[in-house]
Amino acid sequence: MSEELLQRARGVIVHSAYAANFVRRVAPNVPLAQAPMGIPPSAIIPQTQARARLGFADGTFIVAAFGEIHPHKRIAVALTAFAEFAARHANARLLLIGAESPNYDVATILRALQLENFVQRVGFVAMETYQDYIAASDVCLNLRYPSAGETSASLLRLLGAGKTTFVTRTAAYAELPADVCVKIEPDAHEKQLLLEYLGYFFDRPAARQALGANARAYVQQNHTLDQAAKAYERFLIYDL
Repeated sequence: MSEELLQRARGVIVHSAYAANFVRRVAPNVPLAQAPMGIPPSAIIPQTQARARLGFADGTFIVAAFGEIHPHKRIAVALTAFAEFAARHANARLLLIGAESPNYDVATILRALQLENFVQRVGFVAMETYQDYIAASDVCLNLRYPSAGETSASLLRLLGAGKTTFVTRTAAYAELPADVCVKIEPDAHEKQLLLEYLGYFFDRPAARQALGANARAYVQQNHTLDQAAKAYERFLIYDL
């Protein structure tokens, strides 16, 4: 966030305590509100139907990363962990859903790790297809470090769809309840933790289902469009 813009603002709305604390430090006299992000309800698409449309067999264990493919999305460490995982689980596949940064050579990483047959670089897709990829997935990745402090709409869509999702324990991500996602520290143990959690959830479909149910309930209770609209209205009309 631009400190100068914050200091000149008539009011500021943020979506996390992390962002709110930043605003208070740099612009302590500016009116401030923390509001829900607000996302549309996620459609519940049967996994078998989504996989049939996308051409994946039901027995495939699908891990998917969503959003633009940049180094700060921890793609390299995720691929390194997945290479070890795929060596033990031949039915595993990793999907990269999103446009790749022109300055990030994912293909070279895949060749070095011998993952060309296990990783699919999907690229940008329309929302309907994007939702199918979410539904088709068993585990989703929404890692990022360093963080710009943002609240991720793509993460909330994954949680709202009831998906087991791995995130980085940093900034606004650290505020998520422990029972709605898997938080991984961006440190020397990151790769090993990714590998161990992939193995854990591969072996335990019921654990994936339970975590996904918690995630969906969290979004339904805290990030609806109605909640966001009311918070904006309250601040813009009554508090400014």
